[in-house]
Formats: sequence, structure tokens, C-alpha cells
Amino acid sequence: MVTLTELRCGTITLPNGEIVALKTKSVTNKDVLGPEMRRINANSLVCKLPYVDECDVHLDSCDTTHGVCTNMPGTFNCSCTAGYELDVDGRTCNDVDECDVHLESCDTTNGVCTNMPGTFNCSCTAGYDLDMDGMTCNDVDECDAHSDSCDTTNGVCTNIPGTFNCSCTAGYELAVDGRSCNDVDECDAHSDSCDTTNGVCTNTPGTFNCSCTAGYDLDLDGRTCNDVDECAVHSDSCDATNGVCTNMLDVDECDVHSDSCDTSNEVCTNMPGTFSCSCAAGYVLSELS
Repeated sequence: MVTLTELRCGTITLPNGEIVALKTKSVTNKDVLGPEMRRINANSLVCKLPYVDECDVHLDSCDTTHGVCTNMPGTFNCSCTAGYELDVDGRTCNDVDECDVHLESCDTTNGVCTNMPGTFNCSCTAGYDLDMDGMTCNDVDECDAHSDSCDTTNGVCTNIPGTFNCSCTAGYELAVDGRSCNDVDECDAHSDSCDTTNGVCTNTPGTFNCSCTAGYDLDLDGRTCNDVDECAVHSDSCDATNGVCTNMLDVDECDVHSDSCDTSNEVCTNMPGTFSCSCAAGYVLSELS
């Protein structure tokens, strides 16, 4: 008869020191079964294995870095931590690209998703800052933060979503670089409002000044030139005893139609104290009788 000792199964010592059965043994004669053995046929015995938690004693084959072992009766299951998914082998954990599969929660308009092992990071496109929630992108007010590059003297910054625009104060125009402000020469561009007959325009930074030719004074409006009555203000040089001062004011003969130009085919041009006639195209001036 086979003794009980001889019928013991092979064993293995686990990391925690526990000894468990490992394999079966075949016998050819009838024997007395020990408490740890069970006959499966006439010639073979099998050990009754004690309960083993493969996860607890590290007998599982789940991913050692990102895997999660769950003990089951007689076996175990593998799963993965957040940001990873189980491979078809049922053991390995592969990183999930949240950006590629659109599982991230980055700002859908101005956000940029960057995949990281087991997770992802959100950032923002130029002109936007990442919110404290780590997801939302907020517009940067470059004007308020003084991060714009508009002309610091005569420029005006206007914030718009994601960027800014530069413009200029009155009397200046935006340069081709879109940032600098150049002075507008109103006199040269004839955009001034100085007296067109006796006024003189002088350009100044951002604006212009009007003055008048000799014999005229600038009106309170700063634009119109009024004739100076030298006689009334005693600025004439006539003989103070026997001289008579007569203020001279040019008459626009053309305007009052006191000229003698041909009204049909001639053009009247006013001149100081007189006028001149010229002919329209196709006509020649004749001598007056």
C-alpha cells in the first residue's frame, strides 16, 4: 500500500511563505486518500488546492505598471488604470490617446490637446491664456496688458478675439507695418480748412495751423482771413496831415459779373485789383474794340 507521505502532491513556496500544491501524482494501487487528495480515476489522484488569491501573491500576469488585478474564483481578471486600455492579450495596458479619440475636455475653439502617458495636457493658441480649470482658453487683452506693439505716442490699441488692432489718433495715419503712426500733412494733402484765397497752411505734428497773407487777419474761427482796414487801425503810411487813406479791398469781378469776358466761350479769372479772360477750348481771344 502507498503511504500517505508518498501520496503528497508536489508543492511550491509562495512569496508570502505559504506552501501550496502544484501538481498531481499517478498511483497504480488502491490507497488511502489523505484529506488533501481526491481520486479522479482508478490510477490518478489530484491534490485539493487551497484557495489562492493570485493578485495578492503576485501569481497574476497583469501589467505591472498600469494594470489592476481582480481575484476571481479559481482565476483572476486584469483591467487598467485611468488613461489606459486593456490589450487584446488580456494582460497588457496600452496608453489611450485622449486627443486622437476626442476623450479630452480641452477648449474646442482655441485649445490644443497634447497626449501624455495615461493622461493629456491642454494649452491654448496664440492670443489666449489657459484658465485655472486647465481646460478653458480665455482671450488675452493685449491692450490692457500692454503686450501690444501699437505706436506708444499716437497709436490706439483695440482688443479683438485672439489678437489686437492698431489705429491712430486724428492727424495721423497707420503705416504699412500696421503698428506705427505717421503724421498726416494736411497742407500737402489739401485736407486743411484754411482760407483758400488769402490763407497760408502750415503743417504741425498731428494737425495744422492757418495764417494769412499780408493785409489780412485771421478770424476767430482760426481758418478765415479777413481784410485789414489799415486806415481804421492807422497802420497806413499816408501823410498824417494832408493825406487821405482809402482802404482797398479787392473786388472779384468774376464773382459779381462785372467782368467783360465773353459769357459763352470765355473763362474769367479774378486777379488782385482786376481780372483776366481766357478762352475755352477751340476759341481764340480777340482784341476788344
